[in-house]
Amino acid sequence: MANIPIKPNLSLVQRLLMRIDPLFFTYTKSEQDKKRQRYTYQHDDLITAFLFEHVFNLPFEKDVDNENKLTNAQQDVFNAYLTALKGIGENAFVFNEFQPKNFDLLAYPTLADYDEHEFHYQQNARKKDSKEHFIEKPYRLHIPAHHEHPFWLNVNTY
Repeated sequence: MANIPIKPNLSLVQRLLMRIDPLFFTYTKSEQDKKRQRYTYQHDDLITAFLFEHVFNLPFEKDVDNENKLTNAQQDVFNAYLTALKGIGENAFVFNEFQPKNFDLLAYPTLADYDEHEFHYQQNARKKDSKEHFIEKPYRLHIPAHHEHPFWLNVNTY
């Protein structure tokens, strides 16, 4: 199923966005993108309960790892909906890796700027934690190519 594009029902995504924030569609596009990046942190139970009910017709239980109830195919659909919900820009761009709650990708003018910032952050952490084994490296673009790390980021192509 991983190679078959999954197209979330965008009217369902819009209903969920309005349930999370009734004023969502009154914001500018950049304000919407900034807000939606944090929705899964702020409204995880609401989002999961909504998707379980409206997409999978499954019961949601509070304080339980509900995602373990999903088959692999259903998990792919669930992730496509999350990407549509929290992704930024026309293609709902999302990093598929942990980001802190206050992370804002829009704080960087380009992905290359983000990449360079992350590179220097990692270099400084390695230098601090392993002084005797640290080898200074010059910056070079580190964002993995899609074919090398196919799950590093998600985009929807509607």
